[in-house]
Amino acid sequence: MKKKYNLEIVKKSDVTEHHLSVQNDFTLFRYRPINKYTIEALVKNELWVARPDSFNDPYDTSFVVDTKKLIDHLLSKVNEDILQGYKELRKLKTNSKRKIAESWIREIYNSNLENFKRIFLVGCFSEKIDNEVMWAHYADNATGFAIEYFYNDLKVLRDYHCDLVKAVSKDMINQFDIFADIFGDIEEQDFSQYNIYKVIYTNHKYDATELLINAVDVSLSAIDNPNLSFLDILKQYKDAGMNLFSTENQKRMSDSIVFTKKKIWEYELEWRMFLPNMLIDITKINNLHYKIENTIYPKAIYLGEYIDLANKVILYNYCYTNGIKLYQMYSKLQRKKYGLSYFEVDKKDMVDFLNKVE
Repeated sequence: MKKKYNLEIVKKSDVTEHHLSVQNDFTLFRYRPINKYTIEALVKNELWVARPDSFNDPYDTSFVVDTKKLIDHLLSKVNEDILQGYKELRKLKTNSKRKIAESWIREIYNSNLENFKRIFLVGCFSEKIDNEVMWAHYADNATGFAIEYFYNDLKVLRDYHCDLVKAVSKDMINQFDIFADIFGDIEEQDFSQYNIYKVIYTNHKYDATELLINAVDVSLSAIDNPNLSFLDILKQYKDAGMNLFSTENQKRMSDSIVFTKKKIWEYELEWRMFLPNMLIDITKINNLHYKIENTIYPKAIYLGEYIDLANKVILYNYCYTNGIKLYQMYSKLQRKKYGLSYFEVDKKDMVDFLNKVE
C-alpha cells in the first residue's frame, strides 16, 4: 500500500515538530471490537475520542524529570516544620530530608501527570488495514471490524470541534472570571497545535523538569488551601509562570508527548487526532470518552475474518443502507508466510447474503 502523505520530522532539543502534506485520497483506519457502544456510534456516524488515562498503555503520554534538581528546588523552598509536617501527613518512616522531599516530588509528578492527561483528547488511527496484531489487539481477535476514514474528513471534524471549543469557551470566559484568568482572550489563541499527525516512535521521553519546578511552587502555595479546584490549580500555574494553555506550551508538550510513543509500539503505524478537552464542557471533564458533536461518514468498513453471523448481518445492513463500501478480511494461504488480505463485497452480494440469512 503506497503512502499518500509526505511527513517531515524535525527534532529540536526534546521537541518533535511535524510538517505534513497529505494527498486528497489518503485514508486512515480505526480497529473496533463489537459491542453496543461501537455499533451505536457507527450507525449514528459518530466519532468518539478519549482521555489518555483511558489508554491500554499506562506509560503513554508521559514525561521524565530531573529528580535531583526538583528535590534541591523543593528543599530550598521549605523549612523544617513544613517538611516534617509532610512526613507526618504521609506517615513516612524515614528521617532523611532528601527521602522525604523525594516522596513529595513523586507525589507532585503523579498528580501533574494525572492532570495533564485530563486536559486533552485523542483519537487513534492506523495507516494499515492488514495488520494481524492490530486485528487481534483492537478488534477483539478479528471478531470485530475496522472503519476507513478520509484524512481530510477527519480534519473537517477536528476543525468543527475546535470552532465549537472557541465558541463555548468565549461564553464561559465572559461569564466566569476564573476562565478569563486562565485562558485570556480566546480570539487570540492559535489552535493549530490540535491536529492529526503520525506518531513518532522513540525511547526518549520529554523532559518536563521546568514544568515540575512550577508545579512544586504551586503545591507549596496550596498548603494553606488544600481544597483548591482543578481550575484554581490551573490559575496557580499561570501565576507561577507556566500557562498550560498558551499556544507555545501546548505545541511543545503535544509534539513531544502526545505524538511520541515508545518504539515497542511501532508496529501500530499510529496516527493521532489531538483535541482540546478543558474548554469544551466543564461538566464533562471527568468523562474518559467524549463524542465529537458532528457526524462523519466512513469511506469503507472492513469485517474481521472471524466476525460472527449476527454482527455480520448488522454491518452488511449498515453498508447497504448507507452506500458504504464493504470489505471482508481473510488470511493469505501462502506457504511459510503470515498475512492478511481482503475482497470487496459488492451490492448484489450484500443483498444475496441478507436474503439468505433472513
